[in-house]
Amino acid sequence: MAQVLFAADSATKAQRLSRVFAERGIGATVQHLPVGLTTEGCAYAVAVSPRRFEAARMLLKTRGITVRRVFFYDENGYREVSL
Repeated sequence: MAQVLFAADSATKAQRLSRVFAERGIGATVQHLPVGLTTEGCAYAVAVSPRRFEAARMLLKTRGITVRRVFFYDENGYREVSL
């Protein structure tokens, strides 16, 4: 299943980001960032559907929320995307 992962600085920030998305009707789940996508050890990300990426991106921009990195996942694997 394709998804977009917004890498957060901490588990707490990931949970907050998930709540911000939920308040705007953007379904999101907190999960561990897959091994190999980070050098910081255990990292967290918020996953959203690719069809909700633009709404999530605009919400981050208007709220001034920053994320560490953004990854798109599909049948071809992970690739980093820019906001």
